[in-house]
Amino acid sequence: MRPETNGRGTRYLVITCGPGGILYLKTQLRQTTLPGKRGESPSAFNGLWEVSGATEKFNGLPDSGTLRIDRLSESERQWILEGELSGP
Repeated sequence: MRPETNGRGTRYLVITCGPGGILYLKTQLRQTTLPGKRGESPSAFNGLWEVSGATEKFNGLPDSGTLRIDRLSESERQWILEGELSGP
């Protein structure tokens, strides 16, 4: 049984670091339902991120990378962003 892609979406993630340091990331996610035990359909979330805006110390970061969201529990998620940010 193959995974089924059943959801896509674009969102923005805002990261703050001290006063005036804001990084805006555009994310593109894909939800995939994985084969599971009877009655279960676990999902995986994978996608891409890119810098779409920044202030002060984050200004000029032109990079992008990949992301995935791991489900830690019924109410907790862990966002894992991979890639590199380089200074202006």
